[in-house]
Amino acid sequence: MKTTLTLTTAIAVAMLAGQASAQDLSYATGNLNGAMIQTDSDEFQSLTLSGAVELTYNQFLFGASGAYQTLDLGSQETFANYDGFVAYMPTAQLMVGAGLTGLTIDGSESYSGYEAFAQYRTGSFGTAILHERPLGNDDDFTVTTFYGEGSVTPEITIGGVVETVSDLDETVYYVSADYAAGPIFGRAYHVGISGVDATVFGARGSYDVNPNFFVSADLQLLDGFFGDNTTIYSLGGGYRISDSATIDAAFGQFITDSTDATMMRIGLTFEMGERKRLDTRMRNAIRTDFANGLGILQPDLGIGGGLNVY
Repeated sequence: MKTTLTLTTAIAVAMLAGQASAQDLSYATGNLNGAMIQTDSDEFQSLTLSGAVELTYNQFLFGASGAYQTLDLGSQETFANYDGFVAYMPTAQLMVGAGLTGLTIDGSESYSGYEAFAQYRTGSFGTAILHERPLGNDDDFTVTTFYGEGSVTPEITIGGVVETVSDLDETVYYVSADYAAGPIFGRAYHVGISGVDATVFGARGSYDVNPNFFVSADLQLLDGFFGDNTTIYSLGGGYRISDSATIDAAFGQFITDSTDATMMRIGLTFEMGERKRLDTRMRNAIRTDFANGLGILQPDLGIGGGLNVY
């Protein structure tokens, strides 16, 4: 039952924009994304439906999000998560808030938790902290994530994410650099885990051929995640149906020391406005980094910075 409700939530939050006035709506998105990885003997599939909305009312920000994912890595599993929050903005730069979260696995294993967050953000610099207890008071499992980003020049932005998990001794860190100028966008990133010999170096970019069509490319170099070195690359492109709707696709390969695999992904995205929460915006960028690679093989738990290493 909770899985069905969460799926309905994912669809509903993307439609709330049509019922809100333009003055109150600050952000809305909906996404349908399907991917497949195929080897000589196996086939893995992932299908995700997600949505989110943010509404402002005076100095308050209200938000909701939901996602439903089916993941087949030999046997099919489903993951559904939701989040609802309210935040107070005493100034244009400062925000504090709290919310309720939920996670359902295979329609029967359900968890309810809560989150608290704060951020300080100017036009050129921002920092945020998110503390989550996704399993509720009955479990001591917590995730604390620190976010920060700053503009070096009008074209270049650097960012960093540090995540600690109560049940683990390791700390996950993530650094990134974005370049955006005219039709060109590029992003490079690095993921590391303290005390663990596992790293990811990645880059992705796109070029607007014209106002509607764009081409894209991704590269990920993984060390220690699958027991050997892995290279993932893809080429793709997309078409902007309107100012707020885009369809895109990518085709690529996973290359390991022992086997190769072919990857295909297609997505349909609706997005309007800009997220006011820095943590959710940076988490979404991380998910996009891995959308054509490692992210296909991971469940979307809706927890932390989107790194999903626990």
